[in-house]
Amino acid sequence: MDLTFAELSRVNALRHEVSYKESTDNWTITDWTTALAGEVGELCNLVKKARRGDGVSAEQISDEIADIVIYADLLAQYLDMNLASCVRIKFNKTSRKRNCKVTL
Repeated sequence: MDLTFAELSRVNALRHEVSYKESTDNWTITDWTTALAGEVGELCNLVKKARRGDGVSAEQISDEIADIVIYADLLAQYLDMNLASCVRIKFNKTSRKRNCKVTL
């Protein structure tokens, strides 16, 4: 079964409540965006290593992409936003800008 944004958000919020809540209760927008930026940096570092021929596995790349999506969802929740709605709106806005009929 494919994962939906709704399922990710539900389970992500639950895991955060159960396992991380005490460590992130006092986080600010700066903390959440810095955590997200850190995950993007980790992905960039792996891609840099792969480009120069170091051994980087598809699993390592996949893990970092997943971390980025997970943190993006937590950031959206922190801001009382819905990740799926954010993605849909921006995707469609870009399609309109590009005169592309492909929309979500």
